Amino acid sequence: LGLLCGGLGRRLGGAKHRLVDQQGRSLLQHQVERHLGRFAGILLLSGAQPLPGLSFPDEVEDIPDPEAFCGAGPMAGILAGLNACSTDWLAVLPIDQPFFDPRNFLPALEQSAATDEVLGFLDSTGREQWVPGLFHRRLKPAVQVSLEADQRSLGQFVRGVPHRFLPVVHGLDGSPDGFTNLNTPEQAAAAGFQWPATASTD
Repeated sequence: LGLLCGGLGRRLGGAKHRLVDQQGRSLLQHQVERHLGRFAGILLLSGAQPLPGLSFPDEVEDIPDPEAFCGAGPMAGILAGLNACSTDWLAVLPIDQPFFDPRNFLPALEQSAATDEVLGFLDSTGREQWVPGLFHRRLKPAVQVSLEADQRSLGQFVRGVPHRFLPVVHGLDGSPDGFTNLNTPEQAAAAGFQWPATASTD
C-alpha cells in the first residue's frame, strides 16, 4: 500500500498527518494501524516534507519523492511508490480518506484485464475516482515522462493510459461512500479528527 501523506494541507491549515483522533493518535498512525497486515508492506509516500519521528514496524517504510520531482504532488508520490514496491500492482490511498475499505482492492484486481494499468473506483454518485486506486508497475516510464514534461495532473494522466473504474464491493465505515476527504477543519472534526492542542500547524 502506498499511503499519500506528503500534502501541505493548505485549505485545512496544516499538514494533514498531524491531525489526531479522540485517542490522541495522529491521522498517520490511524491509517498505518488500520491497514497494517492487509498488505505486503506500507509505503509512506511523504513528498518533500519530513514525517514526524514516529516508530513503525519494519513493514512500514518512509519513501520521499524522487529527488528530480521533489514536491511535484501525487504524481511524484506515485512514482516513488512504483519505484519502491515489490509487487506488480501498487494500491494507493490518500491519508485524508480514513473511511475507504481496503478490502475493495482485491475484487478490483480480480476483475482486472492484462492490459489494465490503472484501476479506480466509482463512488455512490457514479463519479470516477482514481485515488484510492491501483497502479501497475508498467506505468513507471509513463509517469516519469509526464513529470519531466511538468504535467502533474493525475486525472489527465489516468485518462491517457489503459484504465478502468469499478464499483466498490465492501461497505465503507463512517461515510456514505468512503471517499470523504478531510479538506477543511469542519470536515476533519466531523470525522473525529482535530489539531492537537500543543502542535503547530504552520
